[in-house]
Amino acid sequence: MPDVILRYDAKGFGPVEKKVAVKKGDTITFCLHEETLTAVKGARLRITMDKPECFDKSSVEHKEGQSGSVKLKVKVKEVPAGSFYTCEMLDAKGKSLVTSSGKSGGEIVPDTGGKG
Repeated sequence: MPDVILRYDAKGFGPVEKKVAVKKGDTITFCLHEETLTAVKGARLRITMDKPECFDKSSVEHKEGQSGSVKLKVKVKEVPAGSFYTCEMLDAKGKSLVTSSGKSGGEIVPDTGGKG
């Protein structure tokens, strides 16, 4: 199960690893880095897939009161030939604080057996 950890710091906001290599049936998990949770109290995530037809959910989001450390899950239905996702860090009430999308967000690529 590929894990995506998102970090917010002086360099910006986005995934620690920019590319996630997947196979059909994989579940991708998303959560905030522990340093981000310490720095931004009550921070949560919203993840939106740019090719929703390839995944079981087009977007996932922490609910109000849910910790940003809880893993959000998206299952791969079909492996995209290259897909991006948008990451949004939300405050405790759900207001978007920072957004990272396209290549600055993260990329999902086919798992070819090597490192993505």
